[in-house]
This record gives sequence, structure tokens and C-alpha cells, in this order.
Amino acid sequence: SIIICSKDRRRDLEQAVLTVRKSGPACAAAEIVVVEETDRPEPIADVKYVAIPRHHRGFGYARNTAVQAATGAILLFIDDDCEANEGWGEALLAPFEENPDVLGVAGAVAVHECGLIGYAENILGFPGGGLRYAHQAQGHTVPTEHLSTCNCACRRSALQLAGGFPEEARAGSEDSLIAERVARLGRCCYTPHAVVYHRTRDRLSTVASWFMRRGY
Repeated sequence: SIIICSKDRRRDLEQAVLTVRKSGPACAAAEIVVVEETDRPEPIADVKYVAIPRHHRGFGYARNTAVQAATGAILLFIDDDCEANEGWGEALLAPFEENPDVLGVAGAVAVHECGLIGYAENILGFPGGGLRYAHQAQGHTVPTEHLSTCNCACRRSALQLAGGFPEEARAGSEDSLIAERVARLGRCCYTPHAVVYHRTRDRLSTVASWFMRRGY
């Protein structure tokens, strides 16, 4: 199952779903679960759509709602402001197929054409490890303890054993916290071959706001 959570980004959400479906045969046939926080639900064709009220219960609550609605044994996560590259799903699933002990897989996060600030942020490692993780991997699948829901996959059983996404982290970082718990349970890895393109934060004020929220 592929999980996308969204709020106030309807156009981005529809584009994310479209790129996921077009990325390859694995995603073309997969269950897509969309959880949208909205007062005006609008189902999306060929998607399991779940609308939740605008009660501002945070990312962790939305992701746990999506996990409960999903039926897959392996759950792929992508953000609503990301676009899946060709072969994304197949590349994320490969480590699970090669090693039954793998509990989580992180993919590479790149940015489309942007300004110097956007490129600098991606080089430094944000979001989702950015170019830093890709450079360190040198084309190989390598161990990691970091999973970012803008591009990752996890066994449902591992998420359940880890207690699900922490809902007290309403401002964000719920994926970092669950990644720490899953990594303590078993092996997680990073593959540079599963690529998504993230909408860039191309202004210093936007970057600073994001870091402040993550820190909180």
C-alpha cells in the first residue's frame, strides 16, 4: 500500500498521486491510501480516500489513520508535495525482497530546478537526507537509521511493534521518532535508486521556519 497524507494542498496531492501511478508497474497496481484533512472531502478516482476533520491533530494522527486504512504488509510513504520518479516503487521494494530481515527502506530525495538556497538545502541534506545521503551511498544500498515519510517504506508489523507514529509530535518529526524505534527493532537501509522530487524551500525565511518547527 502507498500512503499519502495531505492538508491544504489539493493540487499537489493530485499531482503526487498521478506521478506515483505512472512511476512503474508496482505502483500502477498498488493500493493508494490518501488521508486528507479537510472540511470539503473530494474523493480521488482509483484511490482509497479517507477524509478527516480539520481538528489539527497533527501528522502522526493522519499517518496512523492511513496505516489503519491500508491493507498492505509493506507500506510505502510519499509526501503530497513530492513527485515519484520512474521505478520508485520497485526500487523501494527491492531490499525487502532481497532480505526478509529488512524492516524499513529510505529512498533518495532530490529537487527540481530551483535557486541557490534550494540547492544548498538539498546538498546539506534536507529534506530526507538530500544529496548528502545519496553521495555517501555511492550507488549502493547501505544501512541507515533514518526514514523520512517523504520517501520511505516500512513493514506494517514493524510499525505496529514500534507503537505507531507518535501523535504528540503534532508539529512534525513523527517520522524521525518512529524511525528510531523501528531501527532498534532490526535492519533498515537506504537506497539511492528510489528517487522522489520534493518541492523546494527556496527562501531563507521558509527554511528557517521549517527548522524551527522541526526543532519544536
